[in-house]
Amino acid sequence: MFVEQGATLTIEPGTRIEGEPGSALVVTAKSSLRAQGERQAPIVMTSTQAAGDNAIEADNNRDDHDAKPRSAPTLANLTLLSPPDAEGQRRALLLRRGTAADLRNVLVAGFNGALLDVRDAATAGLAGADRLRLRGLLGHRIGPDGTTWTRPEAGETDDDGGFDEGRFLRAGGQWLGRDPGLPASALG
Repeated sequence: MFVEQGATLTIEPGTRIEGEPGSALVVTAKSSLRAQGERQAPIVMTSTQAAGDNAIEADNNRDDHDAKPRSAPTLANLTLLSPPDAEGQRRALLLRRGTAADLRNVLVAGFNGALLDVRDAATAGLAGADRLRLRGLLGHRIGPDGTTWTRPEAGETDDDGGFDEGRFLRAGGQWLGRDPGLPASALG
């Protein structure tokens, strides 16, 4: 589904949207999406596809990480949950290829891989320019031991020019390790 030419798609509280394999919701420049759920009537966007490995994968441009206009999503009041015993290494946030992002009031729980993985120097550089921001992030039960927020990178595995995701999370005053009080069934 495309929202184009300055149109606004409004999603009402209590709506459940299930995407089929190959489907997408694309909001083009100058268009908008208005979606504000309520405590008793949340908006749920999910898929009927097989389980993936990352909750959010944000990219700018594969061939030119500094291409303009730059991808710069703002996501607020976001909950990302994964079963901690899922197969494979699951990441909550994978940011790469020069994407910017403003993430606010984000709850992340259960991912067995990492809370945050920045994949290149162009994306990492945006943190220093205040174009990659996390505000009000709560992380719980992340990584193989439940307290591993990021994966250490060095030498050949360093794909982001030495950017320290752990330091980025701690410097922003995020709440790491705080129990959000989710029921056990929330993490599958």
